[in-house]
Amino acid sequence: MGDVVLTTPLVRCIHTKFPDTAIDFVVDKNFSDIIKYNPHINNVIEYDKNSAISNENIKEKLDNDYTLIDLQNNRRSKLFRNGLGKVIGKFDKYRLKKLCLVYLKKDYFNGITIPERYINTASLIDITNDDKGLEVWLPEENNSKIYSPANKIDSNILDKITIVPSATHYTKRWLPDYFVQLINMIYDKYGANFHLIGNNNDKETCQYIISNLRNEINIVDYSGKTSILDATQIIDKSDLVITNDTGLMHISAARQVPVVAIYGSTLPGLGFIPYRVKNTICDVELKCRPCSHIGKKRCPLKHFNCMKLLSPEIVFDKIEKLFDIIKSP
Repeated sequence: MGDVVLTTPLVRCIHTKFPDTAIDFVVDKNFSDIIKYNPHINNVIEYDKNSAISNENIKEKLDNDYTLIDLQNNRRSKLFRNGLGKVIGKFDKYRLKKLCLVYLKKDYFNGITIPERYINTASLIDITNDDKGLEVWLPEENNSKIYSPANKIDSNILDKITIVPSATHYTKRWLPDYFVQLINMIYDKYGANFHLIGNNNDKETCQYIISNLRNEINIVDYSGKTSILDATQIIDKSDLVITNDTGLMHISAARQVPVVAIYGSTLPGLGFIPYRVKNTICDVELKCRPCSHIGKKRCPLKHFNCMKLLSPEIVFDKIEKLFDIIKSP
């Protein structure tokens, strides 16, 4: 999910430079909602990564004279693009740099983000970054052709907060008990209302959090009940999003909702950050970080200190400072 969101600056920049050029976008059918209403794209081509026959049928319907940019650059994308035209750009996975960061703890990325790396794939056609950030278009915005998200905190009130308490990989998940403590602290100071969002696999975590909160706290659990666009609309109505390093973090950035980003086994230096949105990064410095560039099923050293040492007090302090910055004139 996050990868698709992070490609949107490139799509916009290509369309801006070549407004008369048709842009087709091939995407996993599970994530097509992210770009379905993007007016910079002419045709969204959905593929099923579990169906080779379906994908070959799709290819038969496509022209063979595309100018191609491969933003995955893996075995599947190579098979799909074969015979469809000329490849002018491929995503540089920076494998050596990732290995150096994960195993040697040496950072050679020099702060370059994933959206910037996607834009670099189109250097042969002189595409440069317009610095306008990410986009996830809603249906009503597509109708008007006006992308209208804006910073949602426009007063001294922190009222609606969306929380993303889970993640695909265990080592990217902050502790549920810490979310409980943090919500209590936020409520005591700001009296905020809360939303929990996630997929079907996150229901147990969300229910645990709710069952351990005080009764007077207003919190709604949307886990497993929303599409990607539904979740986007919930985020869009929020004053703040508190999230692990997930795809919904990038959707929040695209909707220009301030982000409190929690990192465990991964590092922002890998390029997956809340891009061009007001944010605060919550993590602790440890010699063992990062242990992976995407996360793991368990802590390799069995202590999980990257999350355990990141206390609710640390995150709450970061939230207060971010809120003070945002509401300052």
